[in-house]
Amino acid sequence: MADRQLQAILSSGEITSMNIGGTDSGDAVAKISDITPSICVVGTTSGITSQSLVAGVPEKLTFFDTSTITIGPAISSSIANQQINLSETGIYSVSGTISIKDGNQSQVHKVTLYVNSNPTPFMGSIQGDGNIVFIGAGSYSQGDDLELYIESTSNSIEIILSSMTVEKI
Repeated sequence: MADRQLQAILSSGEITSMNIGGTDSGDAVAKISDITPSICVVGTTSGITSQSLVAGVPEKLTFFDTSTITIGPAISSSIANQQINLSETGIYSVSGTISIKDGNQSQVHKVTLYVNSNPTPFMGSIQGDGNIVFIGAGSYSQGDDLELYIESTSNSIEIILSSMTVEKI
């Protein structure tokens, strides 16, 4: 079975129990019902993605073009809107990495998680080129949309690598 077919089946929510590995349910390696709902979105564009900014103004990061892993119906993504969509209320962890190149080591870049277009406490920052690694957890409601925003002292940045993972815990 092709990976994309399996992903659609697992994400549908129609399968509530499946044994993975072993010869019967007693010696299964894992059960699909035990796997935590999660999603990972990444930027897969080869090379560097540039994003124009207004210095000092938070702007939505437009980095992800692929949802690489989606398990369960609780979390989905909207590539067009650069959002992670939550369909279940609960506690979620949010983590990822944004690798930035700006060519000027004095510029400061700050990444903030927005929920329903409202900022939460900022998640990470860096001065100059490098990686912003962010991790956090919070209580979110059914229908919440998660987005990443960047605020910079620069007028443009280059995103070299990017990923964001959201997991219901």
